[in-house]
Amino acid sequence: MQILKFFVGGVLFTFSILAVIAWLILPDEFKIEERIIIDASEAAVFETLNDLQTWERWIFESGSNDRPKIEYTSTKREGIGASMLWIYATDNQIKVEIREAFPPERLVVVFNSIGQGETTTISIFLESTQSGTEVRWLHKGDYGWGIASRLSASILDFEGETAAIYAAQLKRLKSFVENYTY
Repeated sequence: MQILKFFVGGVLFTFSILAVIAWLILPDEFKIEERIIIDASEAAVFETLNDLQTWERWIFESGSNDRPKIEYTSTKREGIGASMLWIYATDNQIKVEIREAFPPERLVVVFNSIGQGETTTISIFLESTQSGTEVRWLHKGDYGWGIASRLSASILDFEGETAAIYAAQLKRLKSFVENYTY
């Protein structure tokens, strides 16, 4: 019995040390940044981003089975306070709301996963260049205190996978803005 207690104590001690090391080593914050140049004025790009009803034309991949149903949850369709709800077939719901708007240079959009208590903020910066307008999509956040969320984010390459999604969305935004008639 003494050997069993010693063995169990050793295993628990080892797992505790490994958990502390993992907690210290794994990142607690993330930063995902994607950029694209759009051949259009800052005003035209801002107008598209600031109007949530245009988002359904470029944010999701066309023909995707994963495309949510969209409901507009405010009387405003553009600017601060404009919001919409993405309702997925899996009953996951995400509320998208414009929180800050500084025409034609910056937008801050909040994504709130209803029922899961997860909120994330994306800042969108626009800058005029010789080639058009540079759009910088910046997503900063943290993984929280939990070892499981940090470990799963590292194993599943959260930052890399999300950056690829953002890059694809920005390419669709570019195509939409450059081919849209205002």
